[in-house]
Amino acid sequence: MEGAACIMQYVLFMHRAGEIKTAPTKWSDLFVPDLASRNGN
Repeated sequence: MEGAACIMQYVLFMHRAGEIKTAPTKWSDLFVPDLASRNGN
C-alpha cells in the first residue's frame, strides 16, 4: 500500500480506537478540503 491508501488505513484505525470523532469519507478530506476541487497536482 502506498500514499493515500496508507493514510486512510491509519485514520480509520484512529477512528475505531476513538481518537478521531468523525472519520473522513475520502483521503482528500484530510488535506485542505477547499483545494480538492481545484485542478493541478
